Amino acid sequence: MRHALLGLALVLPALAGCLGASVDPAPAPVVEKVPEGAQLEAIPGGARLVFEKATLPFERNVTIPLGTTLVRMTVLAGEKDAVSASMRSADTQRRRCNFDPVVAAWDAPTVGSASCSGVAVVDRLPATWTVRAAGPGQGTVQVDLLSTPLDGPLAKLDLSQLSMRDHELEPTKVQTVPSFDGTPLRVEVTLPQGAGPWPAVIWSSPYNTADRATGKPAAWDYFVHDWAQRGYAVVSADVRGYGESGGCVEVWGANEQKDQAFLVDWVAKQPWSDGKVGFYGQSYVATTPVEAAVQDPPALKAIIAVAPVVNAYDDWHFGGVPNGEGMGSAISYDQLGTQAEQNFGDPLSTALNAANGVCDPTVLARASDPRAVYDDFYALRNFSVPASKIQAAVLYTHGFEDSNVKAQMIPDWFNAITAPKLGLFGHWVHQHPARADDEALMLLWLDQYVKGKPVGFEKLPAALVLDSDGREREASQWPDPAAADAVLATDPAGGKLGGAAGSGSASILLDTTEGIQNVQPPAARLGLAPLPVPTSLTLTSAPLAQDVRLSGNGVVRLAVHLTGADNAYVAAYLRETDANGTRLVTFGMFNLAHRHGHDQYDPVQPGETVQVPLPLLPTEHVFHAGATLSLELRGARVVDWDAGQPGEPGLLEILPQTALALPEAPAAGPAPLTATR
Repeated sequence: MRHALLGLALVLPALAGCLGASVDPAPAPVVEKVPEGAQLEAIPGGARLVFEKATLPFERNVTIPLGTTLVRMTVLAGEKDAVSASMRSADTQRRRCNFDPVVAAWDAPTVGSASCSGVAVVDRLPATWTVRAAGPGQGTVQVDLLSTPLDGPLAKLDLSQLSMRDHELEPTKVQTVPSFDGTPLRVEVTLPQGAGPWPAVIWSSPYNTADRATGKPAAWDYFVHDWAQRGYAVVSADVRGYGESGGCVEVWGANEQKDQAFLVDWVAKQPWSDGKVGFYGQSYVATTPVEAAVQDPPALKAIIAVAPVVNAYDDWHFGGVPNGEGMGSAISYDQLGTQAEQNFGDPLSTALNAANGVCDPTVLARASDPRAVYDDFYALRNFSVPASKIQAAVLYTHGFEDSNVKAQMIPDWFNAITAPKLGLFGHWVHQHPARADDEALMLLWLDQYVKGKPVGFEKLPAALVLDSDGREREASQWPDPAAADAVLATDPAGGKLGGAAGSGSASILLDTTEGIQNVQPPAARLGLAPLPVPTSLTLTSAPLAQDVRLSGNGVVRLAVHLTGADNAYVAAYLRETDANGTRLVTFGMFNLAHRHGHDQYDPVQPGETVQVPLPLLPTEHVFHAGATLSLELRGARVVDWDAGQPGEPGLLEILPQTALALPEAPAAGPAPLTATR
């Protein structure tokens, strides 16, 4: 089969239209009370509240009337103003929609406008939601109250099974529980009023101290208040070494892992528990349910993991390059711990902790280790390996533009899970999915797999994947297994990507390490004379003849010579340029001293030709006809801890054997936008 990318073309089916467009709309919701400062307008299938010239930041309570199925909020501001939109329950402050950052790839601010949507089914109507808009100056805030028929995955589920907020709550109780090794763990237990026993949900976090500073129980606004009212006992625990738990910071170490399974067992044995446990969180707080699930405690029935770190190496050392959790460092975790100064600042405490097996005192140095070797430390923190042991149902979400916790870890982890699972993947950053049905799906997941209600998730595919156009594709795994590499040759001397391979090379000056660790390359250095050799090389394609769909990891098959240094980090940035401008699609990096594998560090020998696969972060992206692709390459001098400071900057020569391999996927078939998107 001839790949379209070899000729820079691939056919993608046209948008088939909005799902449910052929269904007669229900009567529009009746707005009985218009909020102060708003104008009421009739729109097809609903009503619109318009707050003209609202001063930003803006906050207002809005009544969601009977008959509403979908609420959509839009903020319109100056074309250069960075803005955001969000909606929350006015009663509990739990999210009702997530700011949709599709146009805010790689954490760049969204300017001019922002929107988000939420399905009203999560609350008994009428309900009160708080709409918030952030940004400078003034803007117009629109709130659409629609009777749009629910479609997408919600159309296949029994929404009558959704637990509603029907319970008053007992006061939150604080306990200190000795873990498996006697280390005290602080837990907070919030129960619904009534006889019980209750199904339970655990939240195990290193961040609870900040919540308590507000005078509320941990994660109260985040989810405890809302979900406990739905008939769940909610247990918030401090991870060992953080908050008011004992021990010291391990960052997903052996004892921390055992704590999570211990918490599941402990909760299941409490008199207020019915023995069925769920586990929920985002980021670090999503890694703790993963830690529990791979140990398969019998009482754990379901987890919800939003952007967890399931492979610490892929996160901290993607491509063998030390880049921290995102562009930061594991050190930030230690700084949160109340035990940090005692355990890491005092040599005696450090030695005692190491001798007692309480923690690994080397954790601080791991994220910034220039050698970045995969060893037992990272093998212990690679949860993709034991993923097949999981018996609990797994709802897992990850955004392709998440530069904090990298999407590189999606495929190995998700595809290895054999338990019931649902993956939600799409173009958002480090957050809950930018989907209107996000909250409903999570609540229904617990209702089916923890409470045992017949919701119907077995009718859904294993994964729902949103491409860069917002089209949803159902899949049994991700990336698309039908995707196959299309290889684009390079002409470094001519600056061309695609077409015939060139015969000439091009050299670039090695930059500082900061030059490649930032998602966007650094701006030109002010006050310095122009360098005789550029610090980057950009290769550009001809315009695409047709649409192209990518699914998965692209790879730069890098061929280089290195002079004036014995190692370098190399970064690659794949961009797309069309009539709307230039945007970053994905990026990657590689440690040249890892050319024989990430488990060994071998400095480059003089005169050696280095050929390595530089991985790009995975994505599901549609390049449209007329767009051009560009591949920017940068290099950074590596300073090994044993070698001292470098002398003159080295040179990286990009050889014409370099090529770009992109996973070209066949046309996905009709994939209309869903209204509940």
